Amino acid sequence: MTENTTTPVVLTIASSAYNEAGNVRAFLNSAWCALCVLKVPGEILLIDDGSADETAAVVKSYAKAHPEIPVRLVRHSRRLGITHAIQELTTLARGSLICFISADLESLPEEDIPLLFEAMDQNTDIVAGWRQERADGKVLASRLYNR
Repeated sequence: MTENTTTPVVLTIASSAYNEAGNVRAFLNSAWCALCVLKVPGEILLIDDGSADETAAVVKSYAKAHPEIPVRLVRHSRRLGITHAIQELTTLARGSLICFISADLESLPEEDIPLLFEAMDQNTDIVAGWRQERADGKVLASRLYNR
């Protein structure tokens, strides 16, 4: 995965993954679709947070098969957690805007990223979203987490 540092990046789609080998390919496709819909220069920055599965290998294979997609992978040898990942993603992101989104497909990158991006304006520092009217059985877990 080569990095083109001469092209300005408007949007970094930043994510952390832990044992997401089964989801990460679909996540990358969906994140790339979001960048294509938005028609802005962007990158996908993903931290493999010490996964014991093939998450990193899937990302590397995907990037090799799709050299036109700006994917950057950072691999941790052990799990450091989401707080560390967010700090690191913030430091490494090249975009003037950063969209933090989970690689576990809890969100729908192709739909959610354009909505969040379009909500930004010159006077806005941060935009946050959440799923409403969920039908996936995670309402209770979400309430507990938010509390």
